[in-house]
Amino acid sequence: MSLRRRRTAVALRLAIVIGVLAGILLTALGPTTIISLLPYFTIQSNVAVGLVAGYAVWQARPGRPEPPSALRGR
Repeated sequence: MSLRRRRTAVALRLAIVIGVLAGILLTALGPTTIISLLPYFTIQSNVAVGLVAGYAVWQARPGRPEPPSALRGR
C-alpha cells in the first residue's frame, strides 16, 4: 500500500473511531447511562466497529506490517 493510501486509510479509520465514540457519548448524555445502553444491538455493533477500526489504526503505525485484509475491507 502506498504511503498516500495508508494515510488516507488511517484518517478514515480514525474518523470512524471518533464517530463511534461521539455517538455513544452523545447518546449517553441524555436520560440514560452508557451501562443501560449496552443491551441494544445498535450500540453493541457500533462498539465492535469502533474496536476493529481502532485496532486497524494501531496496526497501521509506521514500521508495522499492514493490517489483515479483513480489517482493510478487502
